[in-house]
Amino acid sequence: MLRTFKRITVPENAVVVASSDPDAAPEVVVPVPVSDDEADVPASGPSSTVSGPHYPELSEKFILAGRALFTVSNPSGEHFTFRVKGAESEWPIGSGRVSKSYFVSVKAPGGVYPYRYIGLLNAKTGDIKCTTKSSYTPGDQMYKVAAWACKSVLNAKMIPDGYHIEHAGRCGKCGRTLTDPESIQRGIGPECWKGIA
Repeated sequence: MLRTFKRITVPENAVVVASSDPDAAPEVVVPVPVSDDEADVPASGPSSTVSGPHYPELSEKFILAGRALFTVSNPSGEHFTFRVKGAESEWPIGSGRVSKSYFVSVKAPGGVYPYRYIGLLNAKTGDIKCTTKSSYTPGDQMYKVAAWACKSVLNAKMIPDGYHIEHAGRCGKCGRTLTDPESIQRGIGPECWKGIA
């Protein structure tokens, strides 16, 4: 049986809001401007409708999932894409104790690889420690932005209006493209979420 769908017009400023009920359909919400002056003001971020000082759009679980890919943007239109990759290792060797390390890299033009290594992320504080293989030092802009974003997410700090820290549409644990509205909101797919929730 062939089904046909009625074409509907959705306003450009419409936002899809996921329901907490898994059986319910997502709801389309159209923000209502407070005054006529605000009607023509564009959203402050690339895809977020958050305005004013706010918490980062990402969570600690996303950043530490193992394959986190996220973009930091500011009101001037500048943006940087970072990757936090987790790796498990036994230390000391033969002890049976497994520890996890997190490596922060930035997508940068030029060079042999699309991502350039910044340093080791401290999962508790959000600090980044440079190593001998680091392409950037604490004085470089890439390092400062990465450290600021990681500290803001891991310590749940408020960030200024117009700044956004958003995932790149891929699961923070397995790297697959996110399609489910709830998964898109948290940055982790349903199967991976079961393992870390």
